[in-house]
Parts: sequence; C-alpha cells; structure tokens
Amino acid sequence: MNWDKKDHIISGIYQGVAYAGRVRKSQQKKMGEIHHTIDLFEPIYIDDTRYDSITVDDLPILSTDRPRLSA
Repeated sequence: MNWDKKDHIISGIYQGVAYAGRVRKSQQKKMGEIHHTIDLFEPIYIDDTRYDSITVDDLPILSTDRPRLSA
C-alpha cells in the first residue's frame, strides 16, 4: 500500500498554520480519497483552539530526481 504513510514524519501548512508530526494512521475512503491522521510534535492553535493531532488529505509526493537530457 504505497498510500499508507503510517509512521512517516511530515510537515506542511494546515489552515494557514505550519505543522510537523508523525502519521498515526492512513485511511482510504470509499470514493478513493486518502486521509492521514497526524500526531503533532507541538500543538498548533487555530481560532484559539488547540490541536494535538490533525487529519489532512493525501500528501503529494514530489520526486527529487531531475529529468535527464540526452546529448
């Protein structure tokens, strides 16, 4: 299951706030959407509400390989 990111360490922006944490679980929904529940390393605050974990949509994977040109 390459969509399963359990135990991966990730970071990003959630509702305009930077976060970092470890994926607790990944779920594939009926329509194929993938969601990840993330336990945050440090809590984030949105509208005066504290979040110790969040659920985000699937994360895009960016390749670090550069295309190679032939001579």
